[in-house]
Amino acid sequence: MTDVSQVFDREEHNWHIHLNGAKEIIRRQRFTNTPDSSSDFLLTWWLYHEVLATFNHPSWRLNENSGPISASALYAFSGDKSLVSAPVLTRTLLTLAQIVGSLGCSVEVLEIVDEINMMRLHSEHDCPSTSTLQRCDLAMKLYNLRQLLAPVESSDSLRAHRILAIAELYRLATLLYLQRVHPIAEDDFTRPVYVQQALGVLRSLGVATSP
Repeated sequence: MTDVSQVFDREEHNWHIHLNGAKEIIRRQRFTNTPDSSSDFLLTWWLYHEVLATFNHPSWRLNENSGPISASALYAFSGDKSLVSAPVLTRTLLTLAQIVGSLGCSVEVLEIVDEINMMRLHSEHDCPSTSTLQRCDLAMKLYNLRQLLAPVESSDSLRAHRILAIAELYRLATLLYLQRVHPIAEDDFTRPVYVQQALGVLRSLGVATSP
């Protein structure tokens, strides 16, 4: 319903209700049962819709978010022990550094996009602005971030190159998004570098299908 409600019925304005319902079902499933690959897929599918919805309209979370306004989209899953930050690839743990096919990037990158969404929300509603130190912390995190292939994708070198290239586009786009939302003087030097790097990645791809 979340996927198709606004495609086939533009008069139906309950998309956010479907999205929140999906989140609650997934949250209960992960806290009731041991998360598995199908549960991981549903979580990342929901996260994709949640973060991009907030990217388009940051203020919608003011009314829909039950946690702190500054919380990331994964706030409701903060007790989920299967979500790990360490770059360790296993069959049972959803590793935040691992590139997820349905996202085009790692969960870690998408979380940072969501943090930047929250920075926009604060600035648009006269909340205290995020400090330059926090902004630089996000930039440093993105600069040093490593996105890892899932083990199953490592055997085909051409496919692996494509997956890593698209994930790198997401990382570079997130850096540029951060610079646009919270600019600092140093951006004048780094922005052209990131743009040229992104164009170089695009030239290496025949087709880029991810957003």
